[in-house]
Amino acid sequence: SRYILASTGTGGHKWTMAAGLSGGLDFYDYTESAYRMRIDSSGNVGIGTTSPDAVLETSTSATGNTVGALLTNTNGAGTADSVSLSFGLGRSADGYIRSVDAVKLLKEQQWTGTASTVDAALVFSTVANETVSEQMRITATGNVGIGTTNPTSTLQVDGQVLISATAPFLDFVDTNNFT
Repeated sequence: SRYILASTGTGGHKWTMAAGLSGGLDFYDYTESAYRMRIDSSGNVGIGTTSPDAVLETSTSATGNTVGALLTNTNGAGTADSVSLSFGLGRSADGYIRSVDAVKLLKEQQWTGTASTVDAALVFSTVANETVSEQMRITATGNVGIGTTNPTSTLQVDGQVLISATAPFLDFVDTNNFT
């Protein structure tokens, strides 16, 4: 079966939605002569590709930086708003799915429209014994905190640090000529 959708307005596109030859579902843009999306017979979704290798794959050919996915939180009034990339894993005993906001972009204050208020931290979390915990944070100023949510130095570690190698060393460089 095939369904053809056509826009008669200015700049309109002609589209087809059809069962593909490989048993999937294709969304084809006749105006641009391009496949835009395919759901293959195994349920994988490809946007910009006709042979997705994962549950969701986006693909494009572009020079320079390309945004493959954009996650947006449009709430402007909050002070702790965030947008996350979450992952979920199931357990065998009861099928419970534990999802974790593993990577999160978090407002550091309310964004008022003044450039000096638009600050955000990047937060990385893990789960242990079903409890989600922040493990690392990169602040808007570039400070990195491991084991702390408020790093005040370029690198701040709350806990032990192990340096292991055949010939390990830690070099402290005095750039201010302190004696």
